[in-house]
Amino acid sequence: MSLLGDDILTMRKHKYQRVYNFECIMPLVGIADPIKISRLVQSVNYVDYEMNEVDGMNYGAFQAFFAGKFKKRPFSITFLETEDHDVKRYLNAWRSLMVDRHGLYKKKKGFLFGYAKPIFINYLNNSGNTVNVTRFKYCFPIGFSPWKLDYNESGLQKIEATFVCDKVEEVRDLLANPIEDFVTAKVPEFVPKLF
Repeated sequence: MSLLGDDILTMRKHKYQRVYNFECIMPLVGIADPIKISRLVQSVNYVDYEMNEVDGMNYGAFQAFFAGKFKKRPFSITFLETEDHDVKRYLNAWRSLMVDRHGLYKKKKGFLFGYAKPIFINYLNNSGNTVNVTRFKYCFPIGFSPWKLDYNESGLQKIEATFVCDKVEEVRDLLANPIEDFVTAKVPEFVPKLF
């Protein structure tokens, strides 16, 4: 008898995550509508963490390995672009939060004016209910895909933006309503409530 069990019906009881059942919740940047930008997201590609270097130690004739440093690779988000160039303006507004017109860097953290902002991935089940939330803390864009204009194609214009973040974490306490909690949660006392 197999250690995993011989009842194949147990595998049919699992509910599997579908690749299209997600929402990407983009942060408030400038005067752009984050909900409108979030609806333009087509795909998200990310790796939580990876360990490129492993520490090793020799003792006698044997060798043992120990965990090294975790590294986070940049992740990408692909947007559909509108005729009004909403995504391009949104990303350019985010870039202006990083560097001013004189070329000086601005403050990284801050509720309204910091350039490092959270991005949420809201995983949904087949009924459309939230089953998991992943938060990318302190994100900012580092690059955008080139514009592809071609008379030989009739597809939609897409923009792929590359982001970096300080931390990726599962957020179980936001399962009730991540959009509402994100907008209203942990606003500093000196900032007037916008909503």
